[in-house]
Amino acid sequence: MSPSLVQVAHDNLPHTLISPGWGMSEGIGSCCGSDTPLSKQLTTDGRPFPGTELKIVSLVGDELPFGEEGELAMRGPQLFAGYLHRPDLNDAAFLPDGFLRTGDLARMDSDGYIKMTGRVKDLIIRGGLNISPVEVEEMLAGDARITSIALSGMPDERLGERICAFVVLKRGTKLSLEDLAARAEASGLAKQKWPERLEILAELPMTPTGKVQRYALKQMITEKLIKESRVS
Repeated sequence: MSPSLVQVAHDNLPHTLISPGWGMSEGIGSCCGSDTPLSKQLTTDGRPFPGTELKIVSLVGDELPFGEEGELAMRGPQLFAGYLHRPDLNDAAFLPDGFLRTGDLARMDSDGYIKMTGRVKDLIIRGGLNISPVEVEEMLAGDARITSIALSGMPDERLGERICAFVVLKRGTKLSLEDLAARAEASGLAKQKWPERLEILAELPMTPTGKVQRYALKQMITEKLIKESRVS
């Protein structure tokens, strides 16, 4: 959830608990409560449920300090027992201490609140720099012309990947790559994370559960680049 969406919900439903949260089929993880400060509801995905433990780990499984981005790991009574008849998946998914590696990227603050920042497999690796699409999308999504936005890596010979922004616009509006760059700069986003190509779509490809199909976007831009290279 973007902070702007949560704020709109609060403005229109002032007496309703608006609770960003996080969970997966393997186990529920976090949410906000009635006593959660508005600032935390706007900027985090809540704290662990009672009895649930969450931590942020590196790619090799070491716990990371507060504020650092890494993979979210979870342990608790609500966690599933494992993948049936798939010891290979269990070995890859569980750390020696019983924590499940969720495949989600997140940060945890000193108060124990987590903020989801993307998926490990969705990272854009530009010149060796790992870039989380969600972080950039949240900073750009506040533009009033944008209905929805998603980022994907696109292949590049020199850097490995560059950043492509796929945008759905409100009817009757226009947006340029320069407009995105100006908003990125105003938001304090490091220049290495600015989109380097803009594609306007009628709609984003979505899963049945409402998640953006980033692999479809990456395939789309890869095929387009191949066609453009043939023409040139």
